[in-house]
Amino acid sequence: MNFDFKDLASRHPLFSRLTGQVIWLLFEEHKASSEDIDAFMEHYLAWRDEQLGIMAALETNRGAYLRITTDPPPNNDDGYTAMRPPCKHCRVLHGAVLPASHPDLIRCLPPFALGCRCRAEIIPAEDVPENAPLIFTSEMPRHELHCASEWIFSVPWAKRRKG
Repeated sequence: MNFDFKDLASRHPLFSRLTGQVIWLLFEEHKASSEDIDAFMEHYLAWRDEQLGIMAALETNRGAYLRITTDPPPNNDDGYTAMRPPCKHCRVLHGAVLPASHPDLIRCLPPFALGCRCRAEIIPAEDVPENAPLIFTSEMPRHELHCASEWIFSVPWAKRRKG
């Protein structure tokens, strides 16, 4: 089944509010160079597409579960993201599980902000640990435009892209 990523993005509380212009203005407010903003946009679009792919897979597999982790994303252990610890909201959610059949699944999916360290991982029902904490909509962090730590604005994104 093919999914319209634009439709999925419009249903997610963070992605529905983030446009290239919004991201550009956020970075300009933090005095980022145009080179760093361009490099971050490349990073962001790849990261967003990865998250939308997970959303699409969950929509087709309602028997699966979503596990939230706060590990750095694959191929991104670059010394910048690995140095920044997850915020208190992300730390609390690490290891939490949510059934894909949850009626408000899209609202519960990370990321919760630009710079959010939470990641979604799809796991089959048999891989859900017996003592896994189940999460509910009321426990989810608010979807903010950027992580309160503001670490994403201090990364030299253009140097990261070149090296």
